[in-house]
Amino acid sequence: MSGSLSRVHSVGWSRLPAAERYLRHTHDFSTEFCLITGGRLGIIHDGVETVGEHGSLYIFNRGEQHGFRNERASRALLWCCHSHLDNATLAACPGLSAPSQQRMLRLDEAEIAAFRDIFQRLTAEHRSHLPAAAEAALAWLRLLAIHVSRVISGAALDGSSDQAVLALHDLIQRRFTEPVTGRLAELTPNYDSLRHRFKALYGCPPARLLTTLRMQHAKHLLTDTGRSISDIATAVGYTRQHEFARAFRREAGCTPTAWRRGGPQLFRSGDIVSPSTL
Repeated sequence: MSGSLSRVHSVGWSRLPAAERYLRHTHDFSTEFCLITGGRLGIIHDGVETVGEHGSLYIFNRGEQHGFRNERASRALLWCCHSHLDNATLAACPGLSAPSQQRMLRLDEAEIAAFRDIFQRLTAEHRSHLPAAAEAALAWLRLLAIHVSRVISGAALDGSSDQAVLALHDLIQRRFTEPVTGRLAELTPNYDSLRHRFKALYGCPPARLLTTLRMQHAKHLLTDTGRSISDIATAVGYTRQHEFARAFRREAGCTPTAWRRGGPQLFRSGDIVSPSTL
C-alpha cells in the first residue's frame, strides 16, 4: 500500500458533538491532517493529551493513536483530511515524518487562511463529478502536504499575502536592470525582518535573488548579442565593469569573456531561467 498512488480517503469539516471521552482510534493510511478553528477541543496524539486552541494543526501518521473530545460543547470546527501519500510525496515532505511533538503546530491567521483555501479546494474536487476531478484532488492533496511540511520545517505556510514581501520582490524585479545606486537594505523599511520572510517564501535572500536575476540576464546577453561587456555590465545594473566581472565570476565560475567564448556548452541545466518565473 505504501508504494501506491496518493489518494484522498475522506475530507471535510464539521463540529463535534459534546462528548465525555476521547474518540480514540488509529488508521492504516499514511497521513491525517487536522486543523481546529473557532474554539477549543481536547486532543490526544500518540499518548499525549493537550487542548487544541484555534489554529492548532495536527498531523497523525499510520498507527498513531489519536482522538478528540468536545467536553465544553465548543463551537470549534474540526477540518480533517484522511489521505494516503505515495513514497515520492512523503520523501519530498520530510516534515510529515517528524517526531509527533513537531507535528503539533499553531498557525497564525495568514497560515490558517492558506490552509483553509487549499482544504476547501481539495474538498470541492474530491466531491466533484467534473472531468479530471480525481487528478485535481490529488494535486491539491500534494500541495497541502508540501505546505504543511514547510510549516513543520519552520517555513511560512503562505507568504503570498505578505504585501511587504511582494513589494520587495517587485523592487528586485525592477532593479535588476537598473544601476546600483543603493543597497536593498537602504531602500526597504524593516529590511532585516523582511528578508527572513522573503527567504521563507522564495527560498533565497533578497540580495541573492537580485544577483541571480542580473547574472542570468547577463548570460543571455553574452550568448545572444554582440554587445560589449561594458554595455552588458551597465544593462544589468553595474556602473563599473570590474564589479560586474567579479560578480559574474562568483556566479558562473568564469569571466564574462570566457562565458562568451564557451557558448552554449557552458550552460548547465537550470542556469537560464526567465526572471518572470522566479
